[in-house]
Amino acid sequence: MTAISSAFITSNGHFSAIHLLSILTIASLPRAIILRRRGDIAGHRATMLWLFAGLVVAGAFTLMPGRLMNKVAFGQTAAAIR
Repeated sequence: MTAISSAFITSNGHFSAIHLLSILTIASLPRAIILRRRGDIAGHRATMLWLFAGLVVAGAFTLMPGRLMNKVAFGQTAAAIR
């Protein structure tokens, strides 16, 4: 649900690199579930590791200097709200 809802979060009406990671998540998560149900644990594990790597990259993008979450996380909330 989070990956789907991110499609509605834009910056000035434009998409960013984070949206590509959301597409990757939407495509990979069902694949991981199918692999697990088929008993392909190695394939499931590899897919889930790639999803985790995407999560780390998305987190890094969101915390880059100048972004809203950076201001909120590192104590510039008053500036972020204005």
